[in-house]
Amino acid sequence: MYNFIGSSELLLNLCIVIIGTLVLELFYPLIQVRWLRQSFMPAIGTVEMLLCMSLPFSEFNGFTFDLRAVPMIIGPLYGGVSTSIPMLLIYLVCRLMMGGPQVSTGLCIGFLVIVTSWGISRVYNNQLRAKKILTGSIPLVLLLGVFDVIISVRFKNHPHLTTTMFMYDAVNLLVLWTTILAVEYVHENNQLLDEVHRADKLSVLGELAASIAHEIRNPLTVSRGFVQLTMGSHNLSRDEKSHLGMAIDSIDRAHEIINDYLSLAKPKAEVYQTLSLEREVQRVVEMLTPYANMSNVAINIELHSSLCIYGNPQKVMRIFLRAVAKITLDAGWST
Repeated sequence: MYNFIGSSELLLNLCIVIIGTLVLELFYPLIQVRWLRQSFMPAIGTVEMLLCMSLPFSEFNGFTFDLRAVPMIIGPLYGGVSTSIPMLLIYLVCRLMMGGPQVSTGLCIGFLVIVTSWGISRVYNNQLRAKKILTGSIPLVLLLGVFDVIISVRFKNHPHLTTTMFMYDAVNLLVLWTTILAVEYVHENNQLLDEVHRADKLSVLGELAASIAHEIRNPLTVSRGFVQLTMGSHNLSRDEKSHLGMAIDSIDRAHEIINDYLSLAKPKAEVYQTLSLEREVQRVVEMLTPYANMSNVAINIELHSSLCIYGNPQKVMRIFLRAVAKITLDAGWST
C-alpha cells in the first residue's frame, strides 16, 4: 500500500510547468523587441525550474521529487547556448544554496541534463514534431537512468522502490512530452500569425503597386502617342526615325511589363489558350530581371521555340514566376 502524501505539491509542480507554457502562448506574440522575444522563453523556463526546486512533492513513502528536469530540458532545447549557460549557472548556485547530503549528485545530474539538452538543440530544432518528442526525451532518459541507479543502490531494500521509480519516470516523461507539444503548438501559431501578417502586407503592397502601375502607364501612353506623331514628320532623317522607333519599342515593352503586373494584381476572367512556353518564360524573366540584378543574380534561359502549353496565361505566369523567383532569388545562384 502506497503512502501518497504529496499530491498537492505534485499538482502544484504540474501547474507551474503548464502555466509557464500558457504565459508563453499568451505573451510571446505580443513582444516585438527581438532580443526580448528571444530571451522570453528561457526566462520562463528558469522561473519554472526554480519554482519546482523550491516546491518538491513527497511521493510513495517519503521519497521527495520534483519536476525541475522538464524546464531544464525545454530551456536549452529551444534557447540554445544563450539559455543553457545562464540557466546552468543559476541552477548550480541555487542547488549549492539549498545544500543537503546529495548536493554533489544534484550538481552533476543538473550539469548533465542542461549540457546534453544544449548539445542536441541544433538537431532537435531541425526535426519534425514526432521526432522532436523522441529526441527531446534523450536528456530526460539519461537523467532518469542515473537517478534510478543511485536510488536503487541507496534504497535497495525499500519495499516499493521499483514502483516508485516507475511512477516518477512516467510522470516526468508525460509532462515533458506534453510540454513539448504545447511549445510546438505555440510556435506553429506564431508562425501562422507571422504568415498572415506578411500576407496582409503583401496584399497592401500589391494594391499599391497596381495603383502606381496605372499612374505610370498613363503618361507612357501619352509619350508614345507624341513620339509616334513626331515620327510622321517629313523633316526627320532616317537615323532620327530609327531612334524614335527604338523609343516606341521601349515604351511598348515597359507597357507590356506593367500590364503583366496588373494582371497579377487584378486577375481577369479565366481564358484557356495555347501559349508559347518560350514567350511565357521570357515574360517572367523580364519581370524578375530588376530584382535579380539587385541580388547580383543572372537569369539565363534556353528553351525551344516550338514548345507550347495549353492553359490560362495568368496561372501559367504565376507558376513560372514562383518557380524562377524561388530558384534565382532565394537560392542566390544563376540558372
